[in-house]
Amino acid sequence: MATEKGLTALARTLVANGPHKSEPSPKRVRVRFSQTWIADTTAAVYVWDHPHFPQYYLPLSAFPTPSILSKQKPITASSSTSEPIAHLCALTLPPHSTPSTTLVFCAGAGPLADLVRIPFSEADAWFEEDVEIYVHPKDPYKRVDTLPSRREVRVETAVDWSVLTPSETVTRCPYKGEANYYNVTIDGTEYKDAIWWYRYPTPESIAIAGRLCFYNEKVDIYLDGIKQERPKTKFG
Repeated sequence: MATEKGLTALARTLVANGPHKSEPSPKRVRVRFSQTWIADTTAAVYVWDHPHFPQYYLPLSAFPTPSILSKQKPITASSSTSEPIAHLCALTLPPHSTPSTTLVFCAGAGPLADLVRIPFSEADAWFEEDVEIYVHPKDPYKRVDTLPSRREVRVETAVDWSVLTPSETVTRCPYKGEANYYNVTIDGTEYKDAIWWYRYPTPESIAIAGRLCFYNEKVDIYLDGIKQERPKTKFG
């Protein structure tokens, strides 16, 4: 969960420098909280407040009951100014309430004026049109292709299936679905979460159901007999 300090820094950075990118969304976006639809709009904005994927920022007009946004603390542009640029708010719909992690930007906040940033996990559910959003909004400029190929793929490992043990790790991706993992034990050394797979992927990625995937960073992979370069990433 984001901290008050982190959200204050985020609001100041967004107002001072602008987000990485933002653009209007053509979709109808709705938010459900405490078994109630609290926001409904066709004027949501995709905002990349970090470079990886967008969040939905909603206009104040999306909330038919504005009092649900309970203002807790103003955020100023700096510690030496008094004019607020945003407020930290809680979602309050008795008997339920969230921590003060929602940002409501003030009229003077530039392109983010009068927009509301609700942490995705604080709501019960988010919907695009009539489809529930899974994990977080998808980047409208990205997709995952799952295509069959006749090319030979060979993964160089020193294991057999008897050394695989199920991992308790579960991760979720809005493009592919929920992933499960296997640990691999070789000569007494366990390599945690070395393999992952999808039991029930999303419909657009259904072709990968039940197939095992290895981290390119951790094993040697050959494609049509050509050894692929191991990328240098945080997964290595």
